[in-house]
Amino acid sequence: MIASESDQELAELGCVQRYLELYEVPKKVLIHAPPLQVPRIVATLLVTLVVVVWLITGLRFYELNDISISNSFLQLAPPFGMLACDGFDFNCDDIPSKSNNIPSYCMEAALNRTQTVLHHDFFSRTNGYNKDRWPFGRPDVTAVCKRFDANDVLEEEGHPLIMTARTVVPQSRCNGIAGLDCIWRNVGFSVEFVEDVETFWLVLRHEVMAEGVHLRNPTSAGYVVVNGQTFRLHCTHSACKEAGIHQNSGDVPSCKSLAGGKACFSSTYADYLSLDLVLQAANVTLDSLLRMPGDSHRQSEPQISRRYLGASIAIDIRYTNTDPLSLWQWPNPGLKGSYIYTFRAMGDYAHE
Repeated sequence: MIASESDQELAELGCVQRYLELYEVPKKVLIHAPPLQVPRIVATLLVTLVVVVWLITGLRFYELNDISISNSFLQLAPPFGMLACDGFDFNCDDIPSKSNNIPSYCMEAALNRTQTVLHHDFFSRTNGYNKDRWPFGRPDVTAVCKRFDANDVLEEEGHPLIMTARTVVPQSRCNGIAGLDCIWRNVGFSVEFVEDVETFWLVLRHEVMAEGVHLRNPTSAGYVVVNGQTFRLHCTHSACKEAGIHQNSGDVPSCKSLAGGKACFSSTYADYLSLDLVLQAANVTLDSLLRMPGDSHRQSEPQISRRYLGASIAIDIRYTNTDPLSLWQWPNPGLKGSYIYTFRAMGDYAHE
């Protein structure tokens, strides 16, 4: 059968159609629309701008040079392990329990040496004394160690004074009419050392106030410098965290790492620093020997301890929140407020 020309053309078209159906490559159409990245970038920039404005308006850097301490309070607390008498008896419950170890300055040899030095200084023939006040001649000088409570040891008038020793001179009234040559007569001379005064605690509360700033030590991180090293005043009570006292201070050791009675800690009420730590921080030793005030111009050897003559120690408290490694406060922007104690010797008290 002979195919016509039209039939042949149709057959060729059918082959081409089947070829296209078998070998046609599928095509994808890309529709160009505004990308989703644009609103994301705008949102990120807006958030960053808000955060920067929040930090600029809220973050404040300040130091003690800009803010003065507006309120401070100092107390003296008895050593822990004190005798328990009556909670309302100030002359009993503050007296510390007696230690089994007698301090070196309370031993008989040391007390006898103190008696000899004081007797020579006050009542020797070269250091004349008022015989009218001592009509019975040179008295015997006695030196003893006694235990005192915190109320007897601390004197808060003016600059706080912490007693390490005291001189007691009993007197009796002269027989005669008041206003004549003799009114009072000295009848004794004794020295009383405060036993274990280093175990008492210095209690410190303070705060700083300025425009937009109010910091208190119970709500700030406290530090103390001892022998050039900084220690943290730790606070382990649960109330400290509630009050905002954080203990994340990096590698700064706490006062718990100090040996002996040199210790300090913080609470929601105040900071507690043992006098032993304060003395070490100020590089002061109470048992070092000094010259008597009247012998300071002479070439005599030091003979009396600083425990008798006394010393002056200054406390510097520096507030700051400029440490970039300190903690952030929330919700108020700003670095965590902190303060640091430094102690420095001002000289021997009797020589000032």
